[in-house]
Amino acid sequence: MGLFQKLSGVDVLLFAMYVYEYGHDCPAPNRRRVYISYLDSVQYFEPPAFRTLAYQSIITEYLRFVKNRGFHTAHIWSCPPTPGDEYVFYCHPSSQKIPQEEKLRNWYIELLEKAKDDGIVVETTNFYEEYFADGGENAPAAPATNPMSLPYFEGDYIPGEIENILSHLSKEEKKNLPVGLHGTPRRSGSKLGTRSNPGSLVTQVQDKIMLRLGKAIFNMKENLMIVRLRSKAFVAAVERGD
Repeated sequence: MGLFQKLSGVDVLLFAMYVYEYGHDCPAPNRRRVYISYLDSVQYFEPPAFRTLAYQSIITEYLRFVKNRGFHTAHIWSCPPTPGDEYVFYCHPSSQKIPQEEKLRNWYIELLEKAKDDGIVVETTNFYEEYFADGGENAPAAPATNPMSLPYFEGDYIPGEIENILSHLSKEEKKNLPVGLHGTPRRSGSKLGTRSNPGSLVTQVQDKIMLRLGKAIFNMKENLMIVRLRSKAFVAAVERGD
């Protein structure tokens, strides 16, 4: 999605937004969610005083558009690029400043509050409060007990961090394995167990992933925004397949 403006007789692309849409045929918990992945702009919009209004209006109307199409939740990772990184445009004016983390987050909060006033957004929360606070009890359809309970978005922070955690856990597990004949690690406690005794290895690995992920995102939780376009009860019904 992009915004063009004719400047000196030339159509110039000034704003771009990458989104992922997960429709009704997508399995839960991604079903009927959208992920606003990247925003990028160059500071040539005229007049400059209306630049923020124009860009925020695009996002607000996009949320209205997807809500009318049956989507119930939008996810936003509010993360400014690091110096030297480019999200969409391959370069930016040297005079264009990179927004600080807090300023960018407040920019999103401002537009979401306006969207609430317009009846587009029902409520906002964050990824930590939704899936990790109180042991995951706040998740829409059922408690979030393992990573499979979490929405998974291409290019998002969460999948990358889960991969890092799994890599660290794998190394720790190999390091702690007893050594058998010829120095070969001997695996122990790998049985899945029964329903009444599922086996400590499996449950511990799941708990460790969620625990470490929760710790990793706690200090940045306000940047992992969840924007509800429908009620939480509606979201739960969609995830259950009702």
